[in-house]
Amino acid sequence: MPGPLSPRLHEGLARLGTWLPFARAAGEVGWFCGVAVGAAPACRLTAAAGTALVEGETAEAERLERERPAPPAGPRVRQLSADGAVVPLRRGEWAEAKTLAIGEVGAARGGAGAPVVRTTDGSSFSRRADAETFGRLALARPTGGAPRRRARSSRP
Repeated sequence: MPGPLSPRLHEGLARLGTWLPFARAAGEVGWFCGVAVGAAPACRLTAAAGTALVEGETAEAERLERERPAPPAGPRVRQLSADGAVVPLRRGEWAEAKTLAIGEVGAARGGAGAPVVRTTDGSSFSRRADAETFGRLALARPTGGAPRRRARSSRP
């Protein structure tokens, strides 16, 4: 994305802007990287990065709907968890956001060799959308590990 920051600083500021208030994200980038950035640019850059992500995910979901490729092989057991929450927006507004978490379930050994079940290779997808749209868009989201991987089928 164009602007006065290097691509790496832009990405770092946008990532921090998803976790922290924009003024604090800008301050952290300034402290660590020695650049002066205000809250307003941090807000704009974070919003632009979010918009680009949403556009890319939407395009991938539309491609999958059009082409209907066979899903790649996946793990034998997968854990899915869906939830919704009311989240604060700006200016005192609130809205519902839906979240889907996906992970691979596997057996392991805990303390004293006791068997335990663990979920690994996790990924999540959140969006403010109606249930039908959310379901469509979630198909294009990663199932864990590297971002931007399509949901894989569980093995029989």
